[in-house]
Amino acid sequence: MKNKFLTADEIYNRMMNEIAPLPCQQDYAKQLSAIFAYHYRKNMLMDAGFSADSIPYQGGLVVAPSGQGKTYLLQAAAKVLDMNVICLDASTISHEGWKGPSLSQQLLGSKRALNNDEKWEKSILFLDEFDKIRLYGTVHDQGNVMENILQLYNQGSIAAESEGKLVEMLDVSRFTIILGGAFEGIEKIIERRLTPKQGVGFTSSLSTTKLSKQELLQKVKLTDLQEYGFIPEILGRISSVFSIAPMTIDDYRCLLSAEKGSISYKYNNYFHFAYGIEFSIEESAISYISNKCMNSTTGARAINPLINDIIRDAFIMVDRDTSINKIILMANEANCYLH
Repeated sequence: MKNKFLTADEIYNRMMNEIAPLPCQQDYAKQLSAIFAYHYRKNMLMDAGFSADSIPYQGGLVVAPSGQGKTYLLQAAAKVLDMNVICLDASTISHEGWKGPSLSQQLLGSKRALNNDEKWEKSILFLDEFDKIRLYGTVHDQGNVMENILQLYNQGSIAAESEGKLVEMLDVSRFTIILGGAFEGIEKIIERRLTPKQGVGFTSSLSTTKLSKQELLQKVKLTDLQEYGFIPEILGRISSVFSIAPMTIDDYRCLLSAEKGSISYKYNNYFHFAYGIEFSIEESAISYISNKCMNSTTGARAINPLINDIIRDAFIMVDRDTSINKIILMANEANCYLH
């Protein structure tokens, strides 16, 4: 069959050129490139008459702390490739018939919002906060939510109901599903698995290499997820588990000052086209903000609280003083400031 779609390498190169993932996100970008390439060809085969049951399944689960860009990069890649991504928060899904929106109701809402049935049926579904629906030693509604999600893998369609009445049968046979979450605490399970049992006397280990939380997350396996609280039935449908490397100070520097897509790039565009003036971030501010972010637990989300209020002052200043032709964000040891 003629190969008329982008290869995984071509998709990855487009992501590198048009999105410019951070260094820590580049392995994740490669995983997404392979999933997107597979998704293209799966739908090509189904267009040609193949059934979903006759095509091998691919998807994945990404483990990464909040603020690492797992949702952003997925949505940005889909936009570049003109592919629809449905992003749902798994923690908001209720069991069918319970109070709150069920999985089928949320899917129906996304279909109606897109208003393009063919494109919707060829969506990639990203279920974020998947870690929030694990079982905590007792069977409760979260187990029922997992059973609902399992329908996506086991059935070609899902019944969307309202007040016990069928509203629409949703065709999900073409979906490719990616699960994501922070999985707080799973690193302890991984560490137990990796730590050898200590012997006694001369056979005992005198020292062990201590891995960081991020290093442990990069070694996650399906057995760890089962111990964490997920039913084997749903874990058996996850074709691969991957993670995003920890953000380094170089990643934060890229977020602030890269030639394309950085904070500096975006604000320079804004001030140039809105006011006709130049904006830049001095090295002192880049170093100050990057070091602050390294001590944060919120990843890339730590940047905005550090600079938004300061830059908002710049909006007021340039409105008041039309003689301003350049704004520079600077910093000393104590804080950031505008010049």
